[in-house]
Amino acid sequence: MLDILRKLNHDKDRCMLIGRNALNFRLAEFLEYGAMFATADYDVVCPDLETARECCDILKKEGFTQDYATFKSSLGELDILIADPEIPQSVTGEYYNAPSLRPLWNARERNGGILSPDPDKLILNKLLYSRDNEGKDNETIAIYLGLRPERFDALLKTIGEHLVPDERDRMLFSLYTSVAGVNEEQKNKVETLLLSDAENELLKENNK
Repeated sequence: MLDILRKLNHDKDRCMLIGRNALNFRLAEFLEYGAMFATADYDVVCPDLETARECCDILKKEGFTQDYATFKSSLGELDILIADPEIPQSVTGEYYNAPSLRPLWNARERNGGILSPDPDKLILNKLLYSRDNEGKDNETIAIYLGLRPERFDALLKTIGEHLVPDERDRMLFSLYTSVAGVNEEQKNKVETLLLSDAENELLKENNK
């Protein structure tokens, strides 16, 4: 499938690998016993509908069959999303548009002909937009931080300095859910920051 992604991006930045397989790709140095996340489902994001349709044409030429925004072959499944901020979050032209993914597209990096985001940026995006998918996103975050524990403090600092209170709270609660029961030290650090936030809010209320 990685060869297919290289063909999609051969002469133009058409799609970026996101999700668990993006981390598989970026953290390959840690893979000693097969795939980190056992999945044949590859999620990619395109910047607009026109580019998604270009990917569609290339995939069909490579023998993929299309079922709306899902493309299947013996290599696995590839799902195409769009991250066009000019279009509302909705289905357009058979593809789901998620403007919230645009910051990832803007931060794309080309590695061996494959576009992917920096792992920390992908984890922060997952924390912010954690989905109800049987806990798979939380599992992904916990495994990432288990492999790269030295990144935890930097991620927590980035979240703590986030300027949008609602988004900051969402990332903190998602991080707490991810590490609780997995890493006591990490859980305690998130808990301390959450309690500090609660105390600050209480002080603000009392000073009104």
